[in-house]
Amino acid sequence: MAEVSIIVPIYNAEKRLSTCIESILAQSYSDIEIILINDGSIDQSGEICRSYVKQDNRVILTEQANAGVSAARNKGIEIATGNYILFVDSDDFLPMDYVENMIAAQKELGEEYFVISAIKITSPNDAVPEQILTCGMEDKVFLNKKEIMQIFRSYLLNSPCNKLFFRKDILNNKLHMFDGMSIAEDLLFNIQYWKKAEFKKVIVLNENQYLYIRTGEESLDNKFNSDYYENHAMAYAELLDCCKELAVEEKDVEILLRRYFSIIERSLNHTLHPDCKLKWWQKWHKNDIILKDALFGQALQKEKSSLSRGRYLAYRSKSYGLVWMYNHWSAFRNRNKHV
Repeated sequence: MAEVSIIVPIYNAEKRLSTCIESILAQSYSDIEIILINDGSIDQSGEICRSYVKQDNRVILTEQANAGVSAARNKGIEIATGNYILFVDSDDFLPMDYVENMIAAQKELGEEYFVISAIKITSPNDAVPEQILTCGMEDKVFLNKKEIMQIFRSYLLNSPCNKLFFRKDILNNKLHMFDGMSIAEDLLFNIQYWKKAEFKKVIVLNENQYLYIRTGEESLDNKFNSDYYENHAMAYAELLDCCKELAVEEKDVEILLRRYFSIIERSLNHTLHPDCKLKWWQKWHKNDIILKDALFGQALQKEKSSLSRGRYLAYRSKSYGLVWMYNHWSAFRNRNKHV
């Protein structure tokens, strides 16, 4: 049994899959098992996986019909035998000492701590500017469990790939990724782990950086997702509940509300995406429901001072018809200003 189970969900990842797997095999910390879940790929991903199974007995391959990334990760959790679980996406890769640094911090601090790393966003084709997501300025940042919003503010709560999970906490609390969700499912899983796991403190390793590869084509904000609003509403409701359980200070909860306000605005725009198959009246009805969201009502009050009076009143009306009229009037007015 290995100390760390590294789970890699794979779907049509042939372009960067070898780089990902080789970065894991090259880790300076070798007491690992690498669980590859081929989720119904129709490219050469399966062949690539099978070649690594032959090369290294630490590599385990499971192949299944396409069921989505959440189902693939759940299968990996089911197979894992390590004390700890790391998730790695198939188009990302790890620095050679990444796992060693995570384990060293965990062993030094003990089970009281949850170990999280920074994330370095990089692009092989320079399509996306390089960015490093950290929490605070020090190399190592120590937080209490109730300071979850500091992790959220730093955009380090969203992904499961920069965290060293205790497998026993996942199993004992029957935690799993939500099948069928294709957006916000990672955030929801992480919040539920945060609520249920036994750790009391957190360490963020700002110098230990998970390498997240982007090519400029991944953003789900630019793709239509029929459950965009519903999934985010579920995740943010869970996050708010977590904040209440931990007695998070109100000023920190405002971070959640302000980000949720942006989520709602994106949700309203999402129904206007060309790929949305709803009839116009169905879109308006859905947006009416979105505007009546109770958490959005709280967020709107926090954003009141930053909005024009017209936009604030349109949102407060909870009528998408009025929001639509305001948006078109505002666009017409701005257009005339530049004539």
